[in-house]
Amino acid sequence: MKLLRILGIAIFVFTACEDNTTVTENAAVGQDSIVLNQKVKSGKTIQVTLQSEPNEIVVNWLAYITAQDEIRNLENASLQNVVEKAVPLSKIMTELRSTVPEQLSSKTVMSRLVVLETKTKILEQLTRRQTLDADKVLVIAKELPQDFENFKLQLNELFLKTPDQFEIELDDRLDSIQKANEENSQLQLTPKELEPNEFKVLGSDN
Repeated sequence: MKLLRILGIAIFVFTACEDNTTVTENAAVGQDSIVLNQKVKSGKTIQVTLQSEPNEIVVNWLAYITAQDEIRNLENASLQNVVEKAVPLSKIMTELRSTVPEQLSSKTVMSRLVVLETKTKILEQLTRRQTLDADKVLVIAKELPQDFENFKLQLNELFLKTPDQFEIELDDRLDSIQKANEENSQLQLTPKELEPNEFKVLGSDN
């Protein structure tokens, strides 16, 4: 089943790339090669490392893995690359939003996915125009990597403990420590009573 899903995503990305060939050619008409070779100036993207809980979920989320790879490719892409990837990227983000695992579904997560989907759809529309607006395309391509990191940040925040949860956890730990101390005190051996003939008081003649 997992193999079939992987093949499914690969097929729709490949098909989208083919569908976008004509779009790319039309958008590129009249464009100077120097313009098309412009690089996406992604700036300094604040990277977010997923915590163990959400990471265990996304490793089996094929749409997430595909989207992450495509977003990473944008950081070193040329304008020509962005135009070629616009349609498949839009379809990938739609797939990402529509296949969110139940454990990760929340209003904040969905709002971040809507941002990603909306921007990639705008990107797709821009590349379908006969005259390509290079500046607008590059601006969106620059913003998408940080938008994806913001989405990952929301995934992490789903698993952050609330103050009440921290207090309960602290109380549980204190109770465990107290219980362990009580058990240790009961196990301690009492000193053996010394017989009178086992010691002699200093200064005594007896």
